[in-house]
Amino acid sequence: MRVNGTHTLVQDGEAYNIPCFWQSSEGFKVSKQSADNTNTAVVFIPITEQKPSKGDYMVKNQTAETDIAKLLNMGALKVMTIDVMDFGSTHMQHYEVGLK
Repeated sequence: MRVNGTHTLVQDGEAYNIPCFWQSSEGFKVSKQSADNTNTAVVFIPITEQKPSKGDYMVKNQTAETDIAKLLNMGALKVMTIDVMDFGSTHMQHYEVGLK
């Protein structure tokens, strides 16, 4: 599986720097009641790496930081969905993680 960098997964107070393919979209949504960031990302992680869980945080690039407030200031996104793609050879198997 091809990756485009090493990024950080924060899980249970531990920071894991893992190779993955990070694809993100930044946006801003305005409604009658409020204005919100609509930043999202889809991350493809080789199945041989640490498996994320819903509610974990990921931040682009490497860091040893585990404090959630500091991570959010760094642009961390919360894990919302995890799809296990365990078909084909081990080079194709991966987790597809949706972040928001």
